[in-house]
Amino acid sequence: MIEPDGAFIKIEQIRTLEADAALVPYEAPWKVFILDSAERMTEQAANALLKTLEEPAKDTVFILLTSAVAALLPTIVSPVSVRHLYPAAARGDRDRVEETGDGAVAGAADCLLKPWEHRSGLEPGGGVAPGDEGSVARGIGRGLGEGPAALVELAEKLAKDRDTLQQQLEILSAWLRDLMVVKASGHTRWLVNDDRGEAIAGQAKSISLNAVLDGLRAVHAAMENITRNANPRLSMEDLLLRLRELLPSTLLSVSV
Repeated sequence: MIEPDGAFIKIEQIRTLEADAALVPYEAPWKVFILDSAERMTEQAANALLKTLEEPAKDTVFILLTSAVAALLPTIVSPVSVRHLYPAAARGDRDRVEETGDGAVAGAADCLLKPWEHRSGLEPGGGVAPGDEGSVARGIGRGLGEGPAALVELAEKLAKDRDTLQQQLEILSAWLRDLMVVKASGHTRWLVNDDRGEAIAGQAKSISLNAVLDGLRAVHAAMENITRNANPRLSMEDLLLRLRELLPSTLLSVSV
């Protein structure tokens, strides 16, 4: 498992990975390297990893986890296969893994799948996931009604913790994505927040599909900008004021 060392995954970590990847597996038939928050690789680290991805050693798998594919270098995305993971599928995958009775495999699956369950978004009953008090969604809900000054103040508050901010934006992205699915398909299958299908379907009635798509693009652009080390306060100010233009004033306050 390779995780950011501080704010970024650094070239030294990738060089260590490459050295390990060149070795023949000796504890199991396969070696698996998981890069968590892969979008946080420095450009030098990403370029160093590229040759290994293009010509992987035999019996070696690389899994790059990211919530912002667009933030990865195109040369990194090109040789890999992109798979979108959602909480509903993750729960089913864990059930199937546990049926094998292989404790080691189940433990690895838990490591891979739990982060997606953590990011599953809003809880039933109108609250956000535990620990998300003062969330970006709740703050936007208030700010939409209170005006631009409240949103600028919220942007400054949120920008103080970059890691927490990314988590909040992931929750907001998942909610907007669910609204998009309901607007486009007319049903509540395939939702990330699958336990809130009825509420999301009700919310979808008060907003246009184009507004949802524009909001989703704005959130993803903010996530990418922050990942690329843009000023988080300015990025959030731009996002929040844009969402104020797009979303009905009651929508987010109802959702959270």
